[in-house]
Amino acid sequence: MPYWMANQPGRLCAIFIAPGENHLVFRDEIAPTKLWDEWYRAYRIWSLGRSSDIESIEITEAEVIYPWNYSFINLYESSIHYSGRQNWTGVIYSSTWNHMLNNKPQVPILLRDGYRRMEPEIYYGDRDAAEEYARSLG
Repeated sequence: MPYWMANQPGRLCAIFIAPGENHLVFRDEIAPTKLWDEWYRAYRIWSLGRSSDIESIEITEAEVIYPWNYSFINLYESSIHYSGRQNWTGVIYSSTWNHMLNNKPQVPILLRDGYRRMEPEIYYGDRDAAEEYARSLG
């Protein structure tokens, strides 16, 4: 069950599931300042062919593995990437503008607007399928 910050427009659109991998596709990444946001969006379109964001994780029966997208102690405005593992609780929270993930809600977010539950489309497919879908978002 994914949760995303209540006031963030870069919503979760889809999750692609394949053996040993899960790919969360977000409509966009909205950086904290307008100038940064415009530059970063143009860079993503130039380098990736898309402005949408994909975060990949692995979920086992016991744990969730975040390869470079773990929100350890990040505030919403930070963009620090960590790798990490946590017990799988059945819940994923996105706590930063660039979709760093955690299995627990972050207190600074709760003190602001909190989180809202997302209802993304679920597809069976690998990273390539997630990339194709993400490019179709614009």
